[in-house]
Amino acid sequence: MREMPETRLEILGVGPQKTATSWLAEVLAPTGALCFPSGVKETFFWDRHFDRGIDWYMAHFNGHGRRIEFGPSYFHSAEVVERLHAHNPDLKVIVTLRDPAARSWSLYQHHLRKGRVGDSFEEADVRIPEIRQASRYSLHVPRWQKVFGREQVLVLLQDEVQQDPGAVLARVGRFIGEPLETDSLDLGRQVNAAGHPPSRALASVSTRAAEILRNLGLYGAVNVAKSAGLKRIVYGGGTRGADAPPDDLRAQLVDEFEADIAFVEHLLGIDLGHWRKVGSA
Repeated sequence: MREMPETRLEILGVGPQKTATSWLAEVLAPTGALCFPSGVKETFFWDRHFDRGIDWYMAHFNGHGRRIEFGPSYFHSAEVVERLHAHNPDLKVIVTLRDPAARSWSLYQHHLRKGRVGDSFEEADVRIPEIRQASRYSLHVPRWQKVFGREQVLVLLQDEVQQDPGAVLARVGRFIGEPLETDSLDLGRQVNAAGHPPSRALASVSTRAAEILRNLGLYGAVNVAKSAGLKRIVYGGGTRGADAPPDDLRAQLVDEFEADIAFVEHLLGIDLGHWRKVGSA
């Protein structure tokens, strides 16, 4: 059964992960026109916690404005798309994409930093399939477009965010029907940039503890720990992760994702030759 408008999610950023979703969420939050989940960026309701019911989900939205969530784990799930359409067929969906090989590597580095995986990219991909799977844009983007209609799915590139963040935010404003004032916003800020921790074991324990607290709905405890400097204790003094994969792995990934690069080129009518580059070539 479809929910009434007052109990519906109206706007959703689906990522995938490591495509500037955190930046977009943080620059949209201060505008005051939108209502985000309280205390947490991602509820994981539509994929992991759907059995908790819509009332549990809607209890996260206790502010004013149109309800919006950024859930990059939703991007590659066909089941999530169907659940969301049943909930609100008028949902506005924001997709953000980047060089798929770079995205996969960045997500691997993220999980390595969190202590969830080891040094082998291939073993990490087996353990966490979305490292590769969510870069298959030619599979997942058409699904969102087919179910919701192309006019309800906005596709942005992380390249555009880096080149002209103000123009990107203006496009988002037009898409969701909200005039967004950007003059007072820090559009150039970097979000979620961090190195690898000195101790992966400590990072793993910290990550698992935070996940348990979030699953229990104790978002405040996680936020207090961050404010108290726990994140600095765990990750301070670490090393910076590799910005790019080794050339041989990048060449392999670029080849694997050729159909996805070509798909985005055709969809947006642009040349993405730089997504195919390996090394300094």
